[in-house]
Amino acid sequence: MPRNHRKILPLVLAATLLVLQSGGAQSQEQQPRAARRVGERAVPFDGGFGHPVYPLSDDRLCPGGATHFYSYSREFSIAGDMTFTCMVDAQNPNLTEIVVYDKEFRLLFRDAAGAARLGGRQLSEPQFSQTRRVLFARDGLRIYELDPWNRRNRVYTDFSRIAFEINGRKVPAYAGRDFKVPEALLNDLVKQLIPPTTPVSLMGLDSLALVGFPGEPITALGLEARQMGQQHGFRHVAPVALVNDWIGYILTREEYEKGGYEATVSFNGPDAGAAVMKAVREGFARL
Repeated sequence: MPRNHRKILPLVLAATLLVLQSGGAQSQEQQPRAARRVGERAVPFDGGFGHPVYPLSDDRLCPGGATHFYSYSREFSIAGDMTFTCMVDAQNPNLTEIVVYDKEFRLLFRDAAGAARLGGRQLSEPQFSQTRRVLFARDGLRIYELDPWNRRNRVYTDFSRIAFEINGRKVPAYAGRDFKVPEALLNDLVKQLIPPTTPVSLMGLDSLALVGFPGEPITALGLEARQMGQQHGFRHVAPVALVNDWIGYILTREEYEKGGYEATVSFNGPDAGAAVMKAVREGFARL
């Protein structure tokens, strides 16, 4: 072999190896996978649907799994963003983060709640508003609005349920006479129909509060509930009757002692109205 060929051959072999290595790295880089870092785009594959399929989560981004794994469409928000819950610890399914991709399948947030200054909470069921570029996610009975783009959050919906004990559970003494039914029989029916405890349910929807009474409150108690809600910062307060239970009419002591039809169908004594309103006050304190 000529002397100059002996010098050129190692150079050709080295160049060939370098090309093969760089080609292998490029091929590996183009393997379908989820994004790894914020700003990175997921690498798609041909799923046979006529669209590229983008893996949105894998065992590196979400070691414990996720509620959304891939997509080939632009969905979920008015801006085309996509969101899902990501389990970040394979050993602890309770450790989750909310992941957000943009319409180009580029990772925007690995932890949208943290970016919205609400990290450390077990938020679930994230979804986008259909009118604004914000997220909603649930924490127990509370729903938060998350705006990771502007690093802020607020309570959007809250739910409070206060159970209280019903004392008495009997009809007024004159109810048997009015209904022409033995009083003992009426009281036995009341104990079967009326539960020993019952809930008052409250829900806050932005500036609106709904107060759910487990029966039919008189107007005075509805107005009192409205005043309580306004004192807690709700602009609009709507009392709602017959929510989650029925304990009959709910009266003030004055109305109960006055008698009449409503009092005969108020099965919990003269202080039932006060007990209900105490529960409403406690419910507003939790919202």
